[in-house]
Amino acid sequence: MRAAQHKYEARTLLALVIAAWLGSALPSAFATDCPGVDAVPVTLNADYQNGERFQGVRLRGAVRLADRRVNDQAVQGLSGLAWSPIRQRLLALSDLGSVMELEPRFHDDMLVGARVCVAHALQDEHGRPLAGRARDAEGLSLRPRTGAADEELLVSFEQQPRVVRYALDGHWLATLPLPNPLANSARYRDPNRALEALTETRRFGVIVAPELPLARDTGTAVPLVSLGGPSFQFRTMDAQYSGVVGMETLPDDNLLVLERRYISPFRPLIIALSRVTLPERAGAPAKQTEIARFDTTAGWAMDNFESVARHHGNRYFMISDDNASALQQTLLFYFEILDEAAPASTAKPPAAPLSRHRL
Repeated sequence: MRAAQHKYEARTLLALVIAAWLGSALPSAFATDCPGVDAVPVTLNADYQNGERFQGVRLRGAVRLADRRVNDQAVQGLSGLAWSPIRQRLLALSDLGSVMELEPRFHDDMLVGARVCVAHALQDEHGRPLAGRARDAEGLSLRPRTGAADEELLVSFEQQPRVVRYALDGHWLATLPLPNPLANSARYRDPNRALEALTETRRFGVIVAPELPLARDTGTAVPLVSLGGPSFQFRTMDAQYSGVVGMETLPDDNLLVLERRYISPFRPLIIALSRVTLPERAGAPAKQTEIARFDTTAGWAMDNFESVARHHGNRYFMISDDNASALQQTLLFYFEILDEAAPASTAKPPAAPLSRHRL
């Protein structure tokens, strides 16, 4: 009896020591409670329920985030996403110059809610919050590390094109050099269509993309440019009205590209996902395959989706930028890319009802 009691006391003491060590070793994000819900479930298409397949994806839920302020930062204009496996939180970038952490809520592997836990203003090299044209942050990627305190963000900007390393609390770490012609702001067709997306790959490092082809380019494809030099071409579905708005690295080190076709509030809005298989060596062409196409004329309640981020396995998030407009919504969409992705339809869209979206 006494021996058993000693064993029990030893196990209890060991458990307390381990718990105390974990409590001190875990990052503050684990200890911070994030109660409540800032989002409600929505249906993006009445003909497709959660769990059903649409083209090359399986739908796993969508929610609408409420407009509110967190740490004096507006939950609006969300244009970039990245998942932190250490924090188990979704990092969201606002083009109003802030970064925030969200906790998605799941039930039976379906997204049913989300909560904005904390938000930070992005700062310049002098520690001042970004303002004016300098704050137009668009692309986001997370540089994973062994510990949460070591994680870094890569952020790309429009208006004043640049790629910046940030700490997760918004502190400026360094600005990365851009290759020509991306370093020349005059080479972009529109200052508001500059470095819209970025991701980081093992083979080619950081890859950035403007929304549209560069000015004076004879081709109609959007360049996907590695900061290390190599460049690849992405052919949009519509050379005049489509653009690249998001990128993510797939598990096999190829690219998932988010594309948006927008003409005006009175015409159809189309959001498409494509796989871009990068060549084994620089200079060779990339292979491009469309995975899914969401068209408002086919019943999809799409908004201004601008970013895509991998969660785990073949599951991904997409988020829409509401442009701080009462006529638009911040939608968080969760989906799974199927291994045997069916090719998306390339049929010409029919005439459409009025759309309330704007860029």
